Amino acid sequence: MDNWKCLMQDTVITVTPTSRYGQVYDTARVETYFQLESTFPENEEFLVPSMEKIPDEDLRIFKEGKFEFGPIPKSTIVREVQDYALQVANGSAEGIRTDMALGLASLYMQPIKLKPIGPNVYHLSYEYSIYRDPVDDHFSIYQTLPFRGFDMPAGTVRFTTVLPAGVRLHSEATEGKDLVGNIIDDQSQTFSNGMTVVTFFYQSDPNFLIKYIY
Repeated sequence: MDNWKCLMQDTVITVTPTSRYGQVYDTARVETYFQLESTFPENEEFLVPSMEKIPDEDLRIFKEGKFEFGPIPKSTIVREVQDYALQVANGSAEGIRTDMALGLASLYMQPIKLKPIGPNVYHLSYEYSIYRDPVDDHFSIYQTLPFRGFDMPAGTVRFTTVLPAGVRLHSEATEGKDLVGNIIDDQSQTFSNGMTVVTFFYQSDPNFLIKYIY
């Protein structure tokens, strides 16, 4: 089937600084709701990132396949990897890497059901772990809205991240990008209580990156 058409999505990520208290990761809590043009099937599951650490050898496969972890309908994964044999027959290295990464990623994601909160409006919440980048020691949050498996010919997305008190936002690396690579400016502010909030607003289908360090 075709992708579901998304009319609006609003996402808030709140980061808990678990790395300050003995863990090797921070914990990201995602709360999102979105409106679709049609009803989402009751028996459909979403696969979302989990707290499980991914082995380095599998991380290399994800990087080669250009896969970024994010919520995705289970049926979308099944549909997209069905052409694996064809990719092999055609000798498409890029297609093989993409299908391998997508199939392997499903092993590190957890299935959850959407919660309907209105006519074709759904709520989704989950937690996942964020690890330091060994290259620059920063934590990075990647997010694509709307989610993979959704199309947004016209609509709006809002993305807000609440960072722990005491972090330093990497303002030069923090950015949003639309489908053709144009930069979307963020609005960030550090409040008197030390909390930093980063927000984006855009119409259509952007990618976001937020980087921070303690």
